[in-house]
Amino acid sequence: DEPGWSFPHATELVTWEPPVIERFHAYLREKAMTPVLLGREGWSDVAPIGMPTPEAPLAERRLWYHTVRFSDLEEARTYAVAARAVRAELGEEVLGFVNWNNPGIFHSDLRPWRDYAVYCSSDWFTFSRARGNTCLWLGPGVSEGGYGYQSTFRMWSMALNLLRSAADQGVGRFGAYVHHNFIPDERGYEVALSIMAVAGHGGSGYESYVWGPRYAFTEYMWSEKFGHYAPVADANRLIGRSEYLMVNAEAPKAEVALLWPITSQLYDLNMRGYWTYNRDYLVEMEHVWFALNHQNIPVAFVDETMVQQGELAKYRLLYVTGPNVERKTAETIAGWVSEGGHLWSSAAPERRDEHNESMDVLDVVLGVAARSVHKEPGDYSPKVGLRNMKPLGTIVMRDAPVLGKDPWQAYGSRERFTVAPGAVVAGTFDDDGSAAVVRNEYGKGSSFHFAAMPGLAYSRGTTEVDGRPTIDYPEHIARLVAAPARALNVRRPARSSLRHVETAVLESEAGMAVTLLNWSGKPVKELEVTLRGIGGKVKRLSSARLGALPHETHGDHVVVTLSMPEVIDVMLIEFE
Repeated sequence: DEPGWSFPHATELVTWEPPVIERFHAYLREKAMTPVLLGREGWSDVAPIGMPTPEAPLAERRLWYHTVRFSDLEEARTYAVAARAVRAELGEEVLGFVNWNNPGIFHSDLRPWRDYAVYCSSDWFTFSRARGNTCLWLGPGVSEGGYGYQSTFRMWSMALNLLRSAADQGVGRFGAYVHHNFIPDERGYEVALSIMAVAGHGGSGYESYVWGPRYAFTEYMWSEKFGHYAPVADANRLIGRSEYLMVNAEAPKAEVALLWPITSQLYDLNMRGYWTYNRDYLVEMEHVWFALNHQNIPVAFVDETMVQQGELAKYRLLYVTGPNVERKTAETIAGWVSEGGHLWSSAAPERRDEHNESMDVLDVVLGVAARSVHKEPGDYSPKVGLRNMKPLGTIVMRDAPVLGKDPWQAYGSRERFTVAPGAVVAGTFDDDGSAAVVRNEYGKGSSFHFAAMPGLAYSRGTTEVDGRPTIDYPEHIARLVAAPARALNVRRPARSSLRHVETAVLESEAGMAVTLLNWSGKPVKELEVTLRGIGGKVKRLSSARLGALPHETHGDHVVVTLSMPEVIDVMLIEFE
């Protein structure tokens, strides 16, 4: 439960036995490291180290970076020993899991709460590739500001999307704890949404944590929250009616990828919230995902190993928000764009490598040069610190057909750069006329680059209240985020007429299960859902709650109109 380790204590307290050191050296050789590059005379002098100062020589920073990444890999391999034994004895169907309740956060500074320094947890992608268990598992232990987990549930689908993307790298299955403790008795609908999001995104199981009276246990007991019973039962009934189309079904193959910014976490430490999404590039990533999700665009997360192994070939469009990536990752992305890929990036991405050294590998792809960035210090929690930040300028748009014409404000970071010949300035800052949005053609591909962070603007444009749903997102900001996806006409298998009603799709040869998640928490009188690519294939179309649904077929797509008296439902489409 909640496994993790700390630096520098891990290097001081752990006994690095010779077999471990040998594996460390083998790992370093795979990464093309030599003793000289690590500031050592020979391999016998190379051992894991703690975090050096920012002014330390490059060789020390190389060794520290690989110490962190190797420790994660070694931990995953150790879990895999037990996982192999479980599979050998019980088969593949048993859900054996390790609980992470810090959605994806790999590296964080907990000194405000503990007397030791930097905390590490498992990188989900590495853990999955090592087959560290039979099922990846998540608990909602992350805050967007405010108290405890109260803000978590609205980012639940994003966390599950991230978990599923990691599970696809090896383990194959995932699930989650659904916490009741911080959900008030009268808001049981959040429990129903949390359960159905697990099912709708392809999860293999969930557990309501923890049923029982509070006097029996000290943590998160919920048996006396009587307002939760009916929503839990309702969700279970809908799963029971729908699982014949959910089991063995898969999420649609996404054409859009979002880069998981793990390398950035090693250098931009979170010191303002316990397991909190309050670093600008993580909050940016979160709200880029929201904007795409609100436009029903399927998204898959990728990590740098996947990029370096050529898996970007599966995708047409990549979104990047983090300031640090491995140099090899940047070079691979540049090559992918040259061959026809499309890149979207916000302020200051990929300006530094895995050792925190400056690099300009992607400048030519983005059509910019001589980049510098001003970043506001502070807490970027969407429901706390970000609400109090002042704008760094207003951006006036010039590219109405694609990006829209509405002005928007920059928050968090403001980048300055020169525009390369041939690149098109699509937006400028109103105070000095400097470039704020640049479109560029590179080889067979293209890029959109922003000198600010549209994701932060997407959050800042809403009514953010701690512990309450957020649904009034500004549509013109979503357009900035989704513009290249729309221009590429990426596949959207299920489109909702209401942005706050998510469509989570699972597909198989037998049909489709489209889980409807109404994050507003209020009944919907009329919802129109457009199902694309299935015209002429439908044998039966129904709702798990309402029964048979009337529908119209228009060419290759089907249009369904229904009501949502409750916040969850599943559309069941059986194929001929």
